[in-house]
Amino acid sequence: MQLSYKVKLYQHLLQQRHHHGWTGLLVLFFVGVLCLIAFNLPYLLDSSSKARTAEGKVYVSSLNKAQTYFYDDHGKFAQSISPLETGIPEKTQVYTYSIKATQKASFQYAIANPRGWFDKPPVTSFVGAVFLVKSGNNQEIQSISILCRNNIKGHIQPPDPVYKNGVASCPSATRIIQ
Repeated sequence: MQLSYKVKLYQHLLQQRHHHGWTGLLVLFFVGVLCLIAFNLPYLLDSSSKARTAEGKVYVSSLNKAQTYFYDDHGKFAQSISPLETGIPEKTQVYTYSIKATQKASFQYAIANPRGWFDKPPVTSFVGAVFLVKSGNNQEIQSISILCRNNIKGHIQPPDPVYKNGVASCPSATRIIQ
């Protein structure tokens, strides 16, 4: 009787050991996945901010081009976004868009919307400009455009770009994008 008891005990232990190794492997697997997520989390959060920032960059660049075409057709800059017929809304979840136009220049803004307590990290504001300049001997009017990015993230309107000595440039606190 005792021999059959030992055989049954060994069979039971062999069957149980078959499942014990998987538990340890599963724990190691989940710990590894959690470590990968923890190490890559800053990159993943930053990339979503970059994607949201791309909206402002693309829209202001499009508004710059639309202002150039509008001036060619009408002889003046548009005072707001709607006459440009770009389909760009004045406000999105991330940015508020606006235009300031003079006789010789037009400034297009993408101002980051203010954040609430539980909103995503802030994005960068943009300003674009189209300047009218005379060139050549016949004093033909040409347009020069520039796109500037604010150096500080958040709900901050960047200063206007300037045109001096034949060069369009971004003011301090901003950097040129195009």
